[in-house]
Order: sequence, then C-alpha cells, then structure tokens
Amino acid sequence: MIKPYFALVFTCLFIPTLATAKTVDWSDYLAGMKADCDTYNLDKAIPANLKPSIAKIVNHRKLDDGTYIGKRVIALKNATAFGYPITKIVLDSTGYVGSTDIYFANSDFMKLRNQFYLNTKEGKLYASEKRKVIDPDSFDGVLTADGNGYDTGLAALTFDLKGKSISCSWAAA
Repeated sequence: MIKPYFALVFTCLFIPTLATAKTVDWSDYLAGMKADCDTYNLDKAIPANLKPSIAKIVNHRKLDDGTYIGKRVIALKNATAFGYPITKIVLDSTGYVGSTDIYFANSDFMKLRNQFYLNTKEGKLYASEKRKVIDPDSFDGVLTADGNGYDTGLAALTFDLKGKSISCSWAAA
C-alpha cells in the first residue's frame, strides 16, 4: 500500500517540474523591428541570455567585417517574442537585398500589427492601417500601409498569416 501512495506523490510533485521548461523572451533583441523595421544589429552576436532557447543554428558565410551574407536560420525552442511563441528566426542577405523573418507558433501574432510602425513626416504609419502617406523624400514618393504591413519602396514590413511570420525586407538604393 505504501508503494502506490509513494508513486502517486512522486508523480504529482516532480513530473510537472521536469516537464516545465523556462521560456526565453526575444522581444528586446527583436524590438527594432517594431519601429521602422530596424534589423541592423540582428546579424551580430546573439546575447548569452537567449542561447538556452536555440535548438540549432544554420549559419551563412561570415565576412571580414563581422556581418553575414546568405541565409542564417535560428531554430528555437521555448522562445517568445512580443508575448507570442516563436519557432525560428531567418536572416537572409546578399549584401544588396535582405530580410529578417520571425516565425510564430500560431496565428495569434497578427494582433501585433498595431504595434509595428513606420515613422513618417505625418507621424506613425502602423502596419494595421490602410492608408498612403505622400513623402517626396521617400524612394517611391509614397509610403503605403495595407493592413498587413507597410512599404517604403526600399523596405517593407509584412505580416503573413499563412506563413505565420513577420518579415522585414530591404534593398540597397
């Protein structure tokens, strides 16, 4: 009678703690994406506090200046960004065009659209909006938001429901 009771107590007390993994929040590291799709520093060294959530990294070629060219895939486990679970981050660059993509575990990330914006002469242009801002200083002369992102002519932010991702893409002028 003691053995079954002991097994039950052991299972109730210790198994849940063994199965619980600490979630690592990547929000600070990826915060630049929220304002103007700033991903400039993401291709540098990953901070030590984020490394426990990295399942695997497939690197691209490192240049002499410390930047990378090609595709770098960071597969994640027990990771979040902006309050939602993420599965991987992909950094892709040829030196002339590139993108940074965050992949989410589910479609709830679409609620973030009103937190991502482009600073314009008329104020913030949010990814969730559907409007155009005339800006003669921009590449195309107009900045456009379509409810799922924005486009400047040289940079774009896209919320992709089907791919469960947020993408910041850019091209050199």
